[in-house]
Amino acid sequence: MTEHAFSPRRFPDHIDEAVRSIAQLHSEHHGRATASQRLVNRISAVIARSLFVAFLTVGVTVRIGANLAAIAFGGARLIRPHFPGCRAS
Repeated sequence: MTEHAFSPRRFPDHIDEAVRSIAQLHSEHHGRATASQRLVNRISAVIARSLFVAFLTVGVTVRIGANLAAIAFGGARLIRPHFPGCRAS
Protein backbone atom coordinates (compact mmCIF):
# COMPACT_ATOMS: atom_id res chain seq x y z
CA MET A 1 0.00 0.00 0.00
CA THR A 2 1.09 3.51 -0.52
CA GLU A 3 1.73 6.01 2.21
CA HIS A 4 -0.85 8.31 0.63
CA ALA A 5 -3.72 5.93 1.46
CA PHE A 6 -3.34 6.54 5.22
CA SER A 7 -2.67 10.28 5.22
CA PRO A 8 -5.43 12.55 6.59
CA ARG A 9 -7.71 14.27 4.11
CA ARG A 10 -6.87 17.84 3.37
CA PHE A 11 -9.85 20.09 2.90
CA PRO A 12 -9.87 23.38 1.04
CA ASP A 13 -8.88 26.42 3.08
CA HIS A 14 -12.38 27.93 3.16
CA ILE A 15 -13.80 24.71 4.66
CA ASP A 16 -11.04 24.53 7.28
CA GLU A 17 -11.71 28.15 8.19
CA ALA A 18 -15.47 27.54 8.46
CA VAL A 19 -14.95 24.51 10.72
CA ARG A 20 -12.54 26.44 12.96
CA SER A 21 -14.98 29.38 13.15
CA ILE A 22 -17.86 27.11 14.17
CA ALA A 23 -15.69 25.38 16.78
CA GLN A 24 -14.67 28.77 18.19
CA LEU A 25 -18.31 29.90 18.25
CA HIS A 26 -19.32 26.76 20.17
CA SER A 27 -16.46 27.23 22.61
CA GLU A 28 -17.35 30.88 23.26
CA HIS A 29 -21.04 30.02 23.66
CA HIS A 30 -20.23 27.26 26.16
CA GLY A 31 -17.98 29.64 28.10
CA ARG A 32 -20.75 32.24 28.41
CA ALA A 33 -23.50 29.74 29.28
CA THR A 34 -25.04 30.05 32.72
CA ALA A 35 -25.26 27.13 35.14
CA SER A 36 -28.95 26.64 34.35
CA GLN A 37 -28.23 26.57 30.60
CA ARG A 38 -25.53 23.94 31.12
CA LEU A 39 -27.96 21.92 33.26
CA VAL A 40 -30.61 22.05 30.53
CA ASN A 41 -27.98 20.98 27.98
CA ARG A 42 -27.02 17.97 30.14
CA ILE A 43 -30.66 16.99 30.67
CA SER A 44 -31.32 17.27 26.93
CA ALA A 45 -28.29 15.10 26.20
CA VAL A 46 -29.58 12.39 28.55
CA ILE A 47 -33.12 12.48 27.15
CA ALA A 48 -31.79 12.29 23.60
CA ARG A 49 -30.19 8.88 24.21
CA SER A 50 -31.96 5.74 23.06
CA LEU A 51 -31.37 4.11 26.46
CA PHE A 52 -33.61 6.77 28.06
CA VAL A 53 -36.41 5.90 25.64
CA ALA A 54 -35.96 2.21 26.49
CA PHE A 55 -36.20 2.90 30.26
CA LEU A 56 -39.25 5.08 29.69
CA THR A 57 -40.93 2.35 27.65
CA VAL A 58 -40.19 -0.28 30.30
CA GLY A 59 -41.52 2.02 33.03
CA VAL A 60 -44.79 2.69 31.21
CA THR A 61 -45.19 -1.01 30.40
CA VAL A 62 -44.65 -2.02 34.04
CA ARG A 63 -47.11 0.62 35.22
CA ILE A 64 -49.82 -0.52 32.80
CA GLY A 65 -49.11 -4.20 33.54
CA ALA A 66 -49.31 -3.69 37.31
CA ASN A 67 -52.58 -1.81 36.97
CA LEU A 68 -54.09 -4.50 34.71
CA ALA A 69 -52.89 -7.28 37.05
CA ALA A 70 -54.45 -5.54 40.05
CA ILE A 71 -57.77 -5.25 38.24
CA ALA A 72 -57.63 -8.86 36.99
CA PHE A 73 -57.07 -10.23 40.50
CA GLY A 74 -60.03 -8.30 41.89
CA GLY A 75 -58.05 -5.53 43.50
CA ALA A 76 -58.47 -1.84 43.11
CA ARG A 77 -56.56 0.06 40.50
CA LEU A 78 -53.09 0.95 41.67
CA ILE A 79 -53.09 4.12 39.65
CA ARG A 80 -56.25 6.11 39.19
CA PRO A 81 -56.89 7.75 35.83
CA HIS A 82 -55.44 11.26 35.67
CA PHE A 83 -58.36 12.55 33.62
CA PRO A 84 -61.54 10.81 34.82
CA GLY A 85 -63.68 12.41 32.11
CA CYS A 86 -61.55 10.81 29.39
CA ARG A 87 -61.86 7.15 30.41
CA ALA A 88 -63.77 4.68 28.29
CA SER A 89 -67.23 3.64 29.49
